[in-house]
Amino acid sequence: MTIIHLTLAIILLGTLYIAKLLTELKKERKQNTRKSFMSCNTDKQSLIQNICFESPHEAIALFDNNGLFIVANKQFKQQFPASENPSEKAVIYDFFPEKLWLMLQDNLVACKLDEKQIQQEFSIENKHYHFSFSPIKQKGEDSRVFLFCKELANSVSHQPISLRRVSPDDAVWRTILKLTNPEALYSDWHNCFYRILPDICQALEADEIFLLDRHPATEVHLQIPGGPQLQKSNHDWIFKTPIWLNLLEKGNIIHNYSDHFDPEQQIILQQEEIKTLLLIPLIVDQKLVSVIGVSRTRHYKLFNQQQVNSLLFIANILSMAISNHNDRLERDRLVTVVEQSPDCIIVLNPRGIILYANKACEDVTGFSPAEVTGHSVKQLYIPSIRKKLWKELKAILATDKSWSGQFVNYRKNNTQYEEEMLLSPVYTKDGRVANRVLVKRDITEDKRLESIAEAANLMENIGFVFSSIRHELGNPINSIKVSLSVLESNLETYDTEAVIRFIHRSLSDIGRVEYLLKTLRNFSIFERPEVKATNMQSLLKKLIQLTEKDLAKQYVMLAIQQPDDSLIGMLDPRAFLQVLLNLTTNAVAALNGINDKIITISLKQKQDTQISFIFEDNGCGMDDETARNLFRPFFTTKAEGTGLGLVIVKKMLSKMDCSITASSEKGKGTRMEIIIPTV
Repeated sequence: MTIIHLTLAIILLGTLYIAKLLTELKKERKQNTRKSFMSCNTDKQSLIQNICFESPHEAIALFDNNGLFIVANKQFKQQFPASENPSEKAVIYDFFPEKLWLMLQDNLVACKLDEKQIQQEFSIENKHYHFSFSPIKQKGEDSRVFLFCKELANSVSHQPISLRRVSPDDAVWRTILKLTNPEALYSDWHNCFYRILPDICQALEADEIFLLDRHPATEVHLQIPGGPQLQKSNHDWIFKTPIWLNLLEKGNIIHNYSDHFDPEQQIILQQEEIKTLLLIPLIVDQKLVSVIGVSRTRHYKLFNQQQVNSLLFIANILSMAISNHNDRLERDRLVTVVEQSPDCIIVLNPRGIILYANKACEDVTGFSPAEVTGHSVKQLYIPSIRKKLWKELKAILATDKSWSGQFVNYRKNNTQYEEEMLLSPVYTKDGRVANRVLVKRDITEDKRLESIAEAANLMENIGFVFSSIRHELGNPINSIKVSLSVLESNLETYDTEAVIRFIHRSLSDIGRVEYLLKTLRNFSIFERPEVKATNMQSLLKKLIQLTEKDLAKQYVMLAIQQPDDSLIGMLDPRAFLQVLLNLTTNAVAALNGINDKIITISLKQKQDTQISFIFEDNGCGMDDETARNLFRPFFTTKAEGTGLGLVIVKKMLSKMDCSITASSEKGKGTRMEIIIPTV
């Protein structure tokens, strides 16, 4: 059952984590939706709008290949306000005068067919604009079109388009926009960065740009071979420079001329023919995962602040993508565990309505996930069980506590089965209970196997008990029989002193039989303990009062370790005190022959629902064989022992839902630990 409970615990923890992530994701998505532009409510559109449309240089809008509007930045909304069209979604024609519609349509078609950038100029209300239609297409998606609009000054508007050059700032922002496909970015961020390398390198006026992963096992050098602005080289030396690695791990950028670094670093940069170096760290979960490196090899010139900011912007996008990708992998693993679990796993809202059920729900309860989702959890219990169980469950649902139990339940087809159920809360970041996770497990077969094992163990113990009883009772009875037979045969010849000697011997054997019968009576005296909330410190104080005089006579020192706060355990105080007296007696016997005799009693909170009561002595200890048979009936190492003392102790404790374990080392002492349930 330990392995079974451990498996249940792992599944429950995974389910709690998944439910928490789903709750946070739903909350985050809701927040993103409020910020979206013109009711664009997808994560993808929010990502584009919130982090990638911040260029102060151009008006930018995104449309699908049919001209359906998706999202736009602030500059676009101000320069080209859409006409009111409440009955339909906005399209590209709603932002521009009718005389431009044909041109817009032709350019959209050309982008869709040729997948090439198209540039065109025209005037609107005495203002001259340069338009760039830039198609983008990601795997598994329809193509989309970015529209870049920039107002031209009079001196520039008369130049041919072929002679004009896109400013570096505009080029940087256009390159960043190519990173705005979350689906591709989250699943393959390396390749997303790879695709923008040539453009970003040109926009930054750099001679080389690379992405270097922190761990060699996953290192991918993303450089474009054959390009004039890139060189194919190995950059492992970056992580082999301790000062740089320390700075990068702390999230600092490295940016300087080669001859401004330390002499040792200058040698490396000279070997690489680098005159200016810029390193941007990618930090995910406070760990360095990769580095974006940019260098100039032809002349000494630092990158300006706009260029550095653009790389920091790209690094933030990639870090977010890596983090989301890692979260998705973790969720996928946990979802796989939950979906493939043989146990029925259900997520409930605070009112007990089922939000989710895995496939095993049908195997355990007979109800498919579709049948129970959206309905009350009460549907899974017949009225007779619901009457007993629902009141308790309802009280638990109103708190932040967990609940577990075993009971007989019925499936949808009215077949009976033994069920083990765990109910645990799922918390939000601020500590509120968001949902509940319910794990239902069919333990019918486990119970059957347990009963078989218990029966087999019982038969083995019964055989051992009967054999031991025959031996324990047979010896004194045979002795009595022999004594009486001898006395009967020689009654006339024995003097009074001899007769008295035989009578005393028989009475001693009768006393041995009486002691054994009394011990057997004690075995069942606490068959039905009265379990109630008990102050453990008070119970320990009573034990001290009962034993301190006897312990002092035998020169045994009693050491007590207990917390200041009261610990309340669920047990029968009379039965538990008897257990403690038995353990004290055994401990004193084990201290025979020891100079400094010490018994240590420790009382402490073990878990939220458990108290630990520990008995330790520094006596003779036991070997492994003796420790294994310690709780076996009639097993004893004492000349006058019955072998029932610890058997009675274990039985009393099990009746109170307590447990006891023993550990010992020969010559060093013995430790007994009792686990007690709390209120």
